Amino acid sequence: MEKNKDRGRKVIKAYWEVLSEEPPKVQAVEQSFNIKLGDYTLFGYIDRIDELENENYAIVDYKTGKAKSELTTEDKEQLLIYQMAIEDPRLFNRKVEKLIFYYLEDGKAHEFVGSEDDKAKLEKSLLERIEKIKQSDFPPKPSMLCKYCDFNKICDFAKL
Repeated sequence: MEKNKDRGRKVIKAYWEVLSEEPPKVQAVEQSFNIKLGDYTLFGYIDRIDELENENYAIVDYKTGKAKSELTTEDKEQLLIYQMAIEDPRLFNRKVEKLIFYYLEDGKAHEFVGSEDDKAKLEKSLLERIEKIKQSDFPPKPSMLCKYCDFNKICDFAKL
């Protein structure tokens, strides 16, 4: 327990030093949003929104643990949804210039921004997933993770 507290203090101190070098112009912290996708609404919270010098926005999402060597399409989905919310004319109607995953453990960041094509593909994918959920279409995916599943005792496919 004390080891975790010490690690936490170290991480916070290191991050404070980074922030104090060039303080961001923070516009919001834990900003809630509701975004319409077809007939559905996604709800969420954005860790931090910064205004850049050109009045565009940067979105920062904090991650614990060590930084990934590179981001997959699936990794980027969360921040792309945030970008869609910020750029939505019915919501914030602001241009997003940067999407940033900031890894607190090692002080590294991954930065990118979604294209119109990226956002359109994600919206289509999300709507397809919602339809599958509505149809209760959950094919089993047996793996080593089965031992952590709440349904492993009743699942015919569980690998324990």
